[in-house]
Amino acid sequence: MGSPRHILLAVDGSEASTKAVELIADMAHRLQSKVTVVHVREANALLRLASAAAGMNEPVEDEDVETRREGQDLLDRVRDRLVAAGVETTAELGESVHGAAAAIIVESARRLGADLVVIGSHGRGELASALLGGTAYKVIQRAHVPVLVVR
Repeated sequence: MGSPRHILLAVDGSEASTKAVELIADMAHRLQSKVTVVHVREANALLRLASAAAGMNEPVEDEDVETRREGQDLLDRVRDRLVAAGVETTAELGESVHGAAAAIIVESARRLGADLVVIGSHGRGELASALLGGTAYKVIQRAHVPVLVVR
């Protein structure tokens, strides 16, 4: 693999994710790589269905709007940081149901033609990630391109 031309940076607002942003700000600037920042928020589909069945749509919709806004705010902050570093940057907000964030990240990388995926890891360890279904672990297993994990 040569220098990546298009990096997909998956962010979740964690400390590891913040470290990944700082690393990619420097790396993408030096390599003149384009970056697409992706944040996948967890949709609360089951709660939404149960609330709808009970005739209580508003609280779930309010929560849904709030998590969408928080996700967009995170993307805006990361995009602004990368643009300030001189990196061509776009951002996408994805929505996951039942822990499918890894699949959305991998599919986004494929669809966008990214040649590197960068993701932060909370560092639970291989066994814990396998048992708990860590997103970084799943991305590593499924990605069609190299994955850089930042701790």
